This record gives sequence, C-alpha cells and structure tokens, in this order.
Amino acid sequence: MRRAWIPYGIAATWLVFLTAYSFRLWGSVFTGTKWGMWLGAATDAAAHLHGLVAGEPAMMIGPLVLAAGLLLGHALLRRALPESPPWSLSLAAGLVALSLIALGLGAVGLFRPVWLLGLATVSTLAGLVDLFISERPSRVVPRLSRLELAILAPWLALGLLTAVNPSLFYDALYYHLSLPRLYLRYGSVTPHAWHVLSYFPSGAEMLFGMGLVGGSMIAAQLLLLGVWAAAVPPGSIVHRR
Repeated sequence: MRRAWIPYGIAATWLVFLTAYSFRLWGSVFTGTKWGMWLGAATDAAAHLHGLVAGEPAMMIGPLVLAAGLLLGHALLRRALPESPPWSLSLAAGLVALSLIALGLGAVGLFRPVWLLGLATVSTLAGLVDLFISERPSRVVPRLSRLELAILAPWLALGLLTAVNPSLFYDALYYHLSLPRLYLRYGSVTPHAWHVLSYFPSGAEMLFGMGLVGGSMIAAQLLLLGVWAAAVPPGSIVHRR
C-alpha cells in the first residue's frame, strides 16, 4: 500500500523543483525588455494564430509527419503485438522508424525536401491502407493512468503553446533547428568542421528536418510534441513497474 504513494511523491518533488526553477528563470531572464517582448507576443497570440492558418500552409507538414508516425507505428506494431497498440506506443515506434529512414536517406545524400516529404506521404498512405484492411478492429486510443495523463496533458499543452507562439531571439528551439537546416542545405547528413554537433546527429533532428522541408519553423516545433509524446511509453512502463 505504501508503494502506491511512491510515484505521487516523485511527481510532487518534481513539481516543486520545476516551480522553483520557473520562478528563478522568470526572475533572472524575463525582465525588462525581454519581459515586454514576451508580453507583447502573448497578447498578440490570436492574430498570430490567424496568420498561421491563413498564411503559412507549410506548417501542415508538422501534423502530416505526426500522422505518418502514428499510422506507420501502428502498422508495424500490429503484427508484433497480440492486440492493437495504444496510440502513444504507435507514435513512439513510428517516429523512431521515420527518423531512422530519414537518417538513411541523409547518409546517401537524399536528405532533401522532395524525399522527406515523400517519406511522410508514403508512410501515411501505407498506414491508412493497413488500417482499413486490418482484420482486427483498430483501437488507437490512449490507455494511460490518471497520474500519467495528469503529468502528460500540461506538458503537451505547454508544448503546443510554445510551438505556435511567436519565436523570440532567445528561443532555444530556434538554435536547435540550425543543424537540420544545415543538413537540408547540403542534402546529406555529414559532419561539418565548423558545426561540432553535426558529428552527433539525433533522431529528433531528423524529424525536425522533415518539418522544415516547407520552410516552416512552426511545423518543426509541432514535431517537438511528437518527441514528447514518444517518451510516454517508457515513462508509463517505469511508473507501472
């Protein structure tokens, strides 16, 4: 009985730490001019969202890649599991598969918009076909505990707001997208002497590169939600153990 409180104790400790860190961050970073810039961006959120929908169709590449990961992962796991997998596990497996395929394309000099967009499109269509011809009914629905949903939902909401909010000059994700942009510029995943991180490509950067094929930073940021959601299955397994 006592062990049942262990995850809640860990979550409470983590929440206290995060709150303290947030107060310190806001007190040291979001001051003066930076605070004014952030406040101005936040108050202009409605106009910014309207601009995204009306003037940046390339941002839809982000949801396309997420859908491709979900459907591809579901098609792969359906053959390995006795029942249809939950959406979080399907998304995790699909995004890993997409990132590895994108890395393979980059290794042979095909890390270019037409190939990456084709990868997302073909994966989506193949997943849809497999979904409709499946003999077992599909149940791509979340199967998480209340605690897991309570922890996951605020983070996904925060990630969505971060993705669609106007970027600022100190936006960390803006700088992390420099490596996928470099790979897209040269069309291959190869090391560059002036960029030390290019020697260590990650799966997330492959996904960000797929989001950037249309030139939309928002699409790449939306894929960050997929990366976060892909971390749910391992966390769920650890929690239930």
